[in-house]
Formats: sequence, structure tokens, C-alpha cells
Amino acid sequence: AHVCIVTPERLGLCGAVSWLDAKATNELDPNGPCQIVTKERVVDENLGIWEDVNEVVNQASHGSLRQVTLYSIMQDPMTS
Repeated sequence: AHVCIVTPERLGLCGAVSWLDAKATNELDPNGPCQIVTKERVVDENLGIWEDVNEVVNQASHGSLRQVTLYSIMQDPMTS
């Protein structure tokens, strides 16, 4: 399954969905593909690892991905 975490600071790698696009899509269809993900329970603030984000990624990828980093493109990037 395709999973992409989009933040105000970084687009998805494809550049097709910005944070504002995702926010508007969620407001139009709260049950659709663009879901709000909270950043709580920090694991590593420097790399940008949060337990809540990892749980969503793990669930949405059906266990294919277990962790993403929001601030590193080299280690477990949030988009591919």
C-alpha cells in the first residue's frame, strides 16, 4: 500500500500533494485518503520520529513499514 506522510515543511516526493492540498481534501472528505496524523510520544526529536506517526504508517502499509523519520531523507524517509 502507498503511504505518504505530508507535513507543512515537506511535500510528498512526487510533489502531487502539498500539506494544504491534503488538509483541504480531509476537510471535504474526513473519511477519505488524506487523514490527520498527530505527532505525539516523541522517540527522536532530531530525526523526527513519533510513535503516533509510526502507528499510522504501520497500519496504513499493512505492516510493510514500521517507522518513518520526518526530518531525514536518508533514514526511513516519510515519502518515497
